Order: sequence, then C-alpha cells, then structure tokens
Amino acid sequence: MKTYYSLFISFLLWSTSVGHISAQRYVSWTIFDSIKYTEQWSEEYQAVYEIPQFDTALQALNGELIALTGYLFPIHIEEGIFILKSTGKPLGCCMSHSDDPHPLIQLRFDEPDIERMKKYFSKEVTILGNLVLNAEDIWSLELIINHSVLAHR
Repeated sequence: MKTYYSLFISFLLWSTSVGHISAQRYVSWTIFDSIKYTEQWSEEYQAVYEIPQFDTALQALNGELIALTGYLFPIHIEEGIFILKSTGKPLGCCMSHSDDPHPLIQLRFDEPDIERMKKYFSKEVTILGNLVLNAEDIWSLELIINHSVLAHR
C-alpha cells in the first residue's frame, strides 16, 4: 500500500512540475490574504479570541489535496509538530515576522520520517496534503495541512 502511495505522490509532483494539474491544486501564499477575523469572547478561557472567517474561494479548497511551497520548521519533533512558514526567517527572532498576515500553516504527517526531514529544517520545501480550515480548535492554527508529505525542491 505504501509503495502505491509513494508512486502516486511521485506522479503528482511530476504532474505539478509539468503543468498537468490545475493551478487550483498548487496554491500560493497570497490565497490566504482573504482571511478576516472577528473577535469572540470565551467564557471557558476568560479571554477574547480572533476567529478566522474564510471566503468562498478558500472554503472550496477545504479538504482538497494541495501543494504549497514554504520553509519547514520543527516545533516539537517528539510530538510530530511542524509548521510551514511563508518565509525562511528563523522562528523566535524579533525580525522573523512577515508582512504576510498568514505566515504559518500547521503540518500533520501520518508517518513523519524525522531523519529525512531534519535535512530540510529551515529550508524551502514543497508540502502536499489536504488543506483544513480551522475556525473551531483554538489549540491549532487556523490553517492545517493533514496527511502532509514532504517533497523537497
């Protein structure tokens, strides 16, 4: 089963590189510029949270297989928590903030190959997976790529 999945991903990458897959599947960071936020009070946490509002173009991509290029950063390797950033500026640096309002996407790998991934930390990569728009879970980012697969550049 895993071999077929790997072959599918290889075909998908090749198809994307030669233009056989529609542009809708390979997304640019600018598509996330349309996200708006509304403030909402949480009785449970006694705090105000910004809840993302997704436009119809983004809602159409919810759950769809996408490819997105960015910079891979580990957050908690042992827990399998990784993010994709729009810029290669390091995390935790006061100069790392991007002008892009949505510079981070949470990555969820089914079976992360940590040793392989270590070679690409802080480097530009392409990630394939299913886009999830999250307006409910305050403990996760508003943008998630489920079933993430690392496809280095």
